[in-house]
Amino acid sequence: MLSAAAAALLTAALTVSSAVDSARADTDITNATSTALTTSTAGNIVIETGGSVSITQTNVPAITLNSANSVTNSGSISNSNVDGGIGVMIDTTAGSLVSASGFTSAGAIDVGQNGTGKRGIVIQGGNTFYGPITLTSVAAVSSLTGQVAATQSSSLVLKGDSSAAFLLVQGTTVTSNIFLSGGGIVQTGSTDNSTQQSGSIVVDLDGTLRGNLIVQSPITGVGPGIIGLQTLGGIHSCASDPNLPSGFTCPSSSGGSLVNAGTVSVLGTTLFNTRGGNPEAGSALVIGGSIDGGFLNTGPGTSNSATSASLSASGITLPVSTTRRCWSASTRQSWSA
Repeated sequence: MLSAAAAALLTAALTVSSAVDSARADTDITNATSTALTTSTAGNIVIETGGSVSITQTNVPAITLNSANSVTNSGSISNSNVDGGIGVMIDTTAGSLVSASGFTSAGAIDVGQNGTGKRGIVIQGGNTFYGPITLTSVAAVSSLTGQVAATQSSSLVLKGDSSAAFLLVQGTTVTSNIFLSGGGIVQTGSTDNSTQQSGSIVVDLDGTLRGNLIVQSPITGVGPGIIGLQTLGGIHSCASDPNLPSGFTCPSSSGGSLVNAGTVSVLGTTLFNTRGGNPEAGSALVIGGSIDGGFLNTGPGTSNSATSASLSASGITLPVSTTRRCWSASTRQSWSA
């Protein structure tokens, strides 16, 4: 069961980002470029609001974070219309990486159009990434009303079977928090009217997360058999990492929780046949590993929000505004709907 600390955790997660990393970037993208970038050669990468990195290459990421640097996207990253397209890769193949700012996007990531076997954001390499991964919004305070409103929000769009919009590969670990907020994640199959299994998972954590996974925006998947959110590698506290490097500090709230303060919705198709025979989606949520800090499917994040968290599969929506569940892989205790 989640303790009162979950409330503080959720409050922190729901704070809208108001600024990007103030550190001077080694590579500052202010306009359009068709060259893939890698932090090991480009240093810290900042893509400004009017900037973009757009490629069309198979199995080549538009952006690769593979060094002790950071990536901040306020513009656009795309690698669309090709099999094996990859938007962003965090690559730990050469060894574990420590990145204070990690990867942050308040812009667009586009891996759409034709093609299969795609990845929007993938973390791989078999080692540990010590840094946050954040899809967020940039906010401003109105001079007239004093209210805070998002001026820009992240988006991640992917189209293609056998794909994943967000993938943590088995054997790879993220030690810090993953925040999926902003404008949301949308993934669809290769064709709108396919009846073949898509083999896709929108958010797939096959590897281990040592921190919190916080969903604060819509996650939407469309395609036969598509899964919304799957965690198989386990979610544990940041402090439980036995190899925390010197100088690395865990986030204040990183006890190993899965919090859904948004919506996870999957549909088999959007082109319904009234005579029946419509393909069905898979599960909205699959938990196949221990979640030490528990699972919280919560309600509105603000007092003026009428939206409550929900899990939806093939059009059957199951709001659970106050449900708290712990999961143990060893006892195989499960929550399902």
